[in-house]
Amino acid sequence: MDSLTENFYCELRLLARSFMRRERWNHTLSPTDLCHEAYSRVCPRLSTGVAPIHDMRASFAIAMRRVLIEHARKRIRRNNLLPRDYLDVGHCANPTRFDPDRLELDRLAMMEEALEEFSKKYPIHAKIVEHKIYARLSIEKIAQLMGISDATVQRRWDFAKANLMRDILKRDQG
Repeated sequence: MDSLTENFYCELRLLARSFMRRERWNHTLSPTDLCHEAYSRVCPRLSTGVAPIHDMRASFAIAMRRVLIEHARKRIRRNNLLPRDYLDVGHCANPTRFDPDRLELDRLAMMEEALEEFSKKYPIHAKIVEHKIYARLSIEKIAQLMGISDATVQRRWDFAKANLMRDILKRDQG
């Protein structure tokens, strides 16, 4: 591996590690698994030309987020398919059957659904949200990447944030 590829791989591993820090402690994916899964999704879509490093980082961050969302959805589906009396309450470590991770999975799914709906109406705004939240790019980097001014990115970010929060709160209450 050349040094540029090795440095980029290290950066992707750090990005995956930061994503996994926000997940539950007993998650079945490791940062390396997440990095490799994102690579397998993004690599076929990359053009043969050299893309800007921020654009590639954002693409990998979005792919990692989608991997985690799909993993969470599968876990929710699997948990919903198990019958409630699957285990005797005496054998459970948590007899109340309250799953603290479930709330986080539900919120993550709500955020993903809200962002999908929002991207249908406002695709550029949704791209800014993905770059800001998941790729952790600054307003200046996003503006440079998208070829628009910092003020425009800031306005669109504020608009998107307000709309997504309203939608998530509506979903949470209803």
